[in-house]
Amino acid sequence: MVPLRSCGSMSVLETFETRRICTSCAEELPKEQFSGSQWRKESSRCKNCIRTTKNPPKITDSRLLDFVEECQRAKEQYKQSQTHVVSEITPWLCLGGALQDGAWQLEKTTHGICAALERNVSPVMKKLEHLLILNLEDKGSEAECLTAFKIAVAFAQKALEEPECKIYVFCALGCNRSAIIVMALLMAVEGLTLDVALKLVREKRPAIRPKYMRVLADFEIELGRECSRPEFLEAPDSKSIGALF
Repeated sequence: MVPLRSCGSMSVLETFETRRICTSCAEELPKEQFSGSQWRKESSRCKNCIRTTKNPPKITDSRLLDFVEECQRAKEQYKQSQTHVVSEITPWLCLGGALQDGAWQLEKTTHGICAALERNVSPVMKKLEHLLILNLEDKGSEAECLTAFKIAVAFAQKALEEPECKIYVFCALGCNRSAIIVMALLMAVEGLTLDVALKLVREKRPAIRPKYMRVLADFEIELGRECSRPEFLEAPDSKSIGALF
């Protein structure tokens, strides 16, 4: 966050600031995602969160309500506390945020998948010899996510041909974009159902609050299986359901 400076009797943010974290969805977003009045506040809410609060999606399916409540609890309990924590999901697959230092020994990692934008790749992460950058927007299109699943799966399958392969999947916070990529890998590579993959990732990294579950449900069908969490097929669009947590 850019430091505040005084302008008469009012504090304003430096004019060169172009991005900010929404206090509602906890995502770092560009200036155009905020209204002018919200942008001038120190604590700002993006347009999508405000719009969804005024007109939230109506969820009646008890299974979807349980999922939303799980994500709400994760946000309240962990906030961004696990951003710099690396969670081992399987012996070959780890999940986390965009690490800024070498506290975690990267020599243990043979490959990396950045599920966020290229600017989220810190200098320490650029040291990885094999790095795939998916360039997913946090509130991007569902079609882009489905394409990213296929690219990530192909990358992981090739990586796993090497002995002692270990892949680190990360985004900005390690709770949404990277989580869905990890679940897609578990489904395609390990053969897990979406239901089992979600439970495993939540167990290993309780801070997750993935928005793109509808895309993962479609991906499970595309893998030639019956969807194990059919409620996600009928869920509101990812942006709407994500704004609830």
